[in-house]
Amino acid sequence: MSEFIKLAIKIEKNINGWWHCCKCLPDNEKQFFKTWFEPTSEERQEYNHCLGAWMAEYKTSQKQDNNLRILALLFADQLYKYLNK
Repeated sequence: MSEFIKLAIKIEKNINGWWHCCKCLPDNEKQFFKTWFEPTSEERQEYNHCLGAWMAEYKTSQKQDNNLRILALLFADQLYKYLNK
């Protein structure tokens, strides 16, 4: 099971918790995740992302933000597998 999937499961088990994918992933996966998912400053402003936790949006619940994190982690898992065939 990949580190992306492991973290997605942890988040799902505590869906209302405070999660930061880039602090919870090992260094290799963290860098991969940031490369593909970290928004530019323009994207943060356009899509209303928080500055500190960019996988979060202003005026959304923690559960909504965590569902976005889970979705991104599942996508990262598939992308990582595809690019490392």
